[in-house]
Amino acid sequence: MVPNGKSSPDALKKRSQFKSKHPLAGKEHDSKPAKQDTSQTKSEKKNAHLIDSINDFPKKIPPLFRSRMGQVPDGLIALEQQYEPQKEEQEIHPDFVQDPLEEEQCHSASPLLLQKYRGRALMLAGRTCPIHCRFCFRRHRPTLSKEQHEESLEYALDAIETDTSLREVILSGGDPLTLDDSTLGLVVQRLSALAHLERIRVHTRVPIVTPERITHSLLDNLCNSRLPTVIVLHTNHPSELDTAASQAIKALRERGVLLLHQGVLLRGLNDSAEVLNTLFKRLISLGVTPYYLHLLDPVAGSAHFSVPDEDGITLIHRLRQLLPGYMVPRLAREIPGKQSKTILA
Repeated sequence: MVPNGKSSPDALKKRSQFKSKHPLAGKEHDSKPAKQDTSQTKSEKKNAHLIDSINDFPKKIPPLFRSRMGQVPDGLIALEQQYEPQKEEQEIHPDFVQDPLEEEQCHSASPLLLQKYRGRALMLAGRTCPIHCRFCFRRHRPTLSKEQHEESLEYALDAIETDTSLREVILSGGDPLTLDDSTLGLVVQRLSALAHLERIRVHTRVPIVTPERITHSLLDNLCNSRLPTVIVLHTNHPSELDTAASQAIKALRERGVLLLHQGVLLRGLNDSAEVLNTLFKRLISLGVTPYYLHLLDPVAGSAHFSVPDEDGITLIHRLRQLLPGYMVPRLAREIPGKQSKTILA
């Protein structure tokens, strides 16, 4: 996919410079590619004939993350429920669709650039994620080849440069911190050079799932910018905030990054005041402010995770009785076509 019309000479020059400086722009961080865990649990073996059919969104769990979760209370529960394929994914529910947020209608100049809300653009900077969440609302989105991703990344940067109405660029996923350091730094530099931008926001699971990725080199490339950096950490269970994740979060905080948290309310995992109370207190102790607790996006294959709206509202009201106001996130749902998130509580 390419934008309509011709690019300006300046845009073509910058695209050429981007490509020549880093000919593999868009590749994932792969200095030491980790093998992914493809072993089967007992439940998977029991339902192998069903689970083997989930080929469009295969299981992906870094072995180090699995090992870490085996060493903390309830860690394997959190891992099993969020990342292990389940037979319920095969169930068909008419209201659960492949593109629940209608993002295919939000593309502008590049398949990596989405514009939903005024003053903001979302760039799907990373090509892949370090782990596959079974409730991911982009689980049915095709993965671009490295060549397609490289070209689309350049078109997205060109479009952001020419749209002076933008104030914030959101780097999302595929996880942006799976980009190699030099590509990440080049993207940040290109954005930092644009006078109309005021901040960069990064949504990521990397500090939680692969905290070893938060190196001095990555931090230098991410944070050396005139633009304030906001990082939104995605995690749904307190067991994921172990020592390794805590150290990665500390490293980000020491660079002056504003740290926020975003989670998803998931049936059977964190749909209790006890679990969420522990999660939010732990986040605050690490210098991370709870920001949004999202109701599930109705993506095909995830209906078994769904929590009724009224149950979510009741949970938030209960948490406000247990915690100070600044420790309780807003309960939100994203509705296609709306000009902002819909806040339920």
